[in-house]
Amino acid sequence: MNVERWGWYSVALNVLLAALHAVIAAASGSLAVAAELIHNLIDLAAAVAVLVGMKLARRKSKAFPTACTKSRISWHSVSPA
Repeated sequence: MNVERWGWYSVALNVLLAALHAVIAAASGSLAVAAELIHNLIDLAAAVAVLVGMKLARRKSKAFPTACTKSRISWHSVSPA
């Protein structure tokens, strides 16, 4: 299964949970449920960030012909010691 598809599942689930918690928080006035809503929104932002990172990692360019997956720089050439 496509790995990116799991990221979209995560986004969809977090949107669903945030909507559900928003309705419950509005109906009950519960601060705990409102806090859980904020938690779901932060999880949603993280899931979107992962999707963006996965999309950027798949890009190919002349500078990174292997789609940014392999580093050709040796740490011995960068470290001062």
